[in-house]
Amino acid sequence: MIDKLPLDSPLWDGLSACYSTANAIARLREVVSTRELGEPWRELCDELLHQGSVYGVTSAAIPHLVELAPELPMDARRTLWIEIGFMVTAGAGEFESPPAAGLQEGLTAALRRADVLAVGDFLADGAVPPGEVGYFALSCVAFTGHPVGRALWEFLSPGEGYVRMVCAGCEAEYEVGGFADPIGPPCPPPVVELPPLGLEPWPSLARAIDDVDLGPGWSGFLDAARQVAAAGVPVHAPADAVWCLVAAMVALQGDDSVPWARTLARLAGHLRCVECDQVYSIADLINEQDDVEPVDPASAPAETVADGVTGFRPAPGGVPASAALEARVRWRVGSRAVDALAALGEGAVLAAGPSGTTAWDVETGGQVLPVMPGPAVSVYAPDDTVIVTADPDGALHRWERSTANPLGEAVRGGGTPVRSLAAVLVPHARHEHAVPWLSVMQGRRLLAVGDAGGGVELWEPLAERPHVELFRREDRAVAGLAALDFTDQPSWSGTDLIVLYGDTVVDVWESAAVHGNRSTMAPDPAGLAAIGHEHIVGGVVAPRRLGYRAPVLLADRNGTVSMWETFGVRLNDPLPPDPRHRDVIGVAAVPYGESIAVVTVSRADRNLRIWQPARGSVALVPLDVSPRCVTAVGRTVVVGHDDGVLAVTAGGEGTT
Repeated sequence: MIDKLPLDSPLWDGLSACYSTANAIARLREVVSTRELGEPWRELCDELLHQGSVYGVTSAAIPHLVELAPELPMDARRTLWIEIGFMVTAGAGEFESPPAAGLQEGLTAALRRADVLAVGDFLADGAVPPGEVGYFALSCVAFTGHPVGRALWEFLSPGEGYVRMVCAGCEAEYEVGGFADPIGPPCPPPVVELPPLGLEPWPSLARAIDDVDLGPGWSGFLDAARQVAAAGVPVHAPADAVWCLVAAMVALQGDDSVPWARTLARLAGHLRCVECDQVYSIADLINEQDDVEPVDPASAPAETVADGVTGFRPAPGGVPASAALEARVRWRVGSRAVDALAALGEGAVLAAGPSGTTAWDVETGGQVLPVMPGPAVSVYAPDDTVIVTADPDGALHRWERSTANPLGEAVRGGGTPVRSLAAVLVPHARHEHAVPWLSVMQGRRLLAVGDAGGGVELWEPLAERPHVELFRREDRAVAGLAALDFTDQPSWSGTDLIVLYGDTVVDVWESAAVHGNRSTMAPDPAGLAAIGHEHIVGGVVAPRRLGYRAPVLLADRNGTVSMWETFGVRLNDPLPPDPRHRDVIGVAAVPYGESIAVVTVSRADRNLRIWQPARGSVALVPLDVSPRCVTAVGRTVVVGHDDGVLAVTAGGEGTT
């Protein structure tokens, strides 16, 4: 038995709780008596832990909860261990003032017991949800007293893509991007020398790591993980090695967890502060340890050091594995050149070129609208009423979507060629301090027009003149537009408009912003250049399959492809160039299994490059045409070429 404060003791009245000590002890009695984690448990958690603060009742309740754990079903035990982990790392592992003698010793004994039980449950629990497995592993570490456990409060979930860190020297704050499955090891593995003195079940966990395979180059990280586990995670174990253990524990959940496990190995690297130029262990910074000392830059290979501009470096020399992938041409039409493509709803594609604009059914390749005559260099369907084409002189032509009949005369004269079109939703709810010109447009879906003079305008699709010029870069031409909508999120509706200029400059304009200016948090040119970008030729919003937000993919003429949040955080290692895939002219993304496939098109080599980021694999698919543009409609990749249009479906493992 563990010494603990009896549930009927009057000493509970002298302990603090978040809201009500009486409610806290009543809910604790109910949880212990019913042996269930229902509504009383949720109320109890609100009393024990609130916004990172714990209370006297928290420390007194932990021994009761640890004793309860073996009587709960496995999923409830997992929930219990994670919640206690948060309590302990918030400070509940010690009484500020024990109400009776022996209670601190009982609490310490309870946490030793929690260490044994939680690791045993981790080994036995074969169905930990992906979003919880990292927290479960860190809770096990927290019960040992190792400071890495404190990272529970700074931890991120799969797909979030960045880590928040504060420089220990100058306190500069960073959101470090590129935190996703690296293609290869991001840094040399930690060197660990710890005697195997751990108590069960930690040695059993060490043996289980023998069955983990993270891929080529990762064996040193697993060796470090095994040594830390065999030693029982002593408090003096190097933090980077303990993160290797957390990564290995995550990988024990099965092959689907391996990418997330490789991601956690990022924390064995280093961060260079761009303000004070000091280099620190990432593991020390994310754990918010006291008295953190910088490391000798010579001990941290430059190519493995992250910073606040470029984020985590791509894995040195990492290239995706080649995949066996079949691509089937579903249909091909036409004998005229196509310079621009755009989706027409979910079932058709618009193809524009010198000989006019045509709409084709994506399933059959059948023509669904009459030809819209006149040369066109860009085409878009901003809403369900109109199709807009731009001619080589910069004029906009509007066509009825259902019939392709012209709607009035051409608009937007002046001779500045249009380079790209996109749709922008302005939210209904405007902030009371929003600039007036934004308030006027609330609730409307407008047409964004990017031109060769560096300007970006907003047009009502059927209007004779633009609403407003959003901004203009006089020194460069707009090369492309992409739009990320948030219409499915009530608290944040609107559109992020991504503007490309054909180099490494990227602008983002948010229709939900109050001030109406460009965002100050777009992908940084230095960060883009640092990962291999030189001349960005295309950007596309990926399908919503990788988490809360849809990522933006940027493709370079040299073949580099990277994945970003519109607020400037890189999500994963970029896809490096391939000498067999030169002169890339565009990028598209389609759903692929539970993730996405990213497709770039080479004009010089006449092929497609299909990248599956979640699988770390890539395939080259030859084409028998000379491509000029590419887009995706649903699951179909559509390629415009010198002689018409062809539609391609990628096949193989994972296709749905």
